Amino acid sequence: MKTLLLIAPSEGKLQGWENWKLDLTFSHPRPLDLISASTEKDLKCKGKRFEEWLLLNSQVEESPTMLAIQRYSGVQFKALDYWSLWVDEKEFLDQHLLICSAMFWLVAPRDMIPNYKLPITTKLVKYWKTHMTQTIVDLAPSKIINLLPWSYMKMFEREKIPSEVIVPEVVPVDSASKANHWVKHYRWLRLHNYTKKIVNQ
Repeated sequence: MKTLLLIAPSEGKLQGWENWKLDLTFSHPRPLDLISASTEKDLKCKGKRFEEWLLLNSQVEESPTMLAIQRYSGVQFKALDYWSLWVDEKEFLDQHLLICSAMFWLVAPRDMIPNYKLPITTKLVKYWKTHMTQTIVDLAPSKIINLLPWSYMKMFEREKIPSEVIVPEVVPVDSASKANHWVKHYRWLRLHNYTKKIVNQ
């Protein structure tokens, strides 16, 4: 693998399904004890909504699935605009893009995943870090384009990965209240444009 693109999932996810089978490129036992012990603070919701997500998270092995690139529907995935890309551009992302998930570890765009809600936490970072670091080392990319927010960057140990790691600059915004939204938008817009540029060179 010459280039590896690392991105985070989105909290926004489409409901619905296309299949009943969980199908992952990279498989590793999930931290079921940590997932079941999630608090309202961990899941960023309360009351009935919290109970619903806790139940859904406990059923991911049996829940209906759809393509990961379709399931994730947040602002960053809208900016990426995967479905507008040409076939060869989609194929490039399918082969080089990995989504770092607190629930499923490393997710490829065409993996089949269910709906869930599991933001990254310190305990989940600690659980996944060794596995993710070793997997990236084994993939042996010559270059990593790191588009992860800081909370997800902690999921691998940079010093143990010999590959060149590039963290693209993000276009600044004027209003701090809008920063999070526009940082996500521009980060993924750059990924969209980078894909088109690399494939069409």
